[in-house]
Amino acid sequence: MSDKRKVTAIDEKNLMVWTCKIVVEGNELPPGFDSPPRMAAEAAITEAGFVVLMNSSGWGGSLSEVDREYLADTMDISEHDRLINGLFTDSQGCY
Repeated sequence: MSDKRKVTAIDEKNLMVWTCKIVVEGNELPPGFDSPPRMAAEAAITEAGFVVLMNSSGWGGSLSEVDREYLADTMDISEHDRLINGLFTDSQGCY
């Protein structure tokens, strides 16, 4: 099958793409730092009965204007209010 036909076959499939953005403070992360959360997400999706066709990630993403507005709004409120509103979890993973 030619490369063009392969792309057409993929385009015709019923695919769902999940996008997740993780935003952290800092300017340097260790190599491979994205692997544990990526593998955890894949395991959860697989355990839910779905077949994962591709799993990729990287720290080169960007924020949309909506993302920036959300972060500006949520970073302006106290940690207590974030927990009450369910925006973030505390250090023990509790809401």
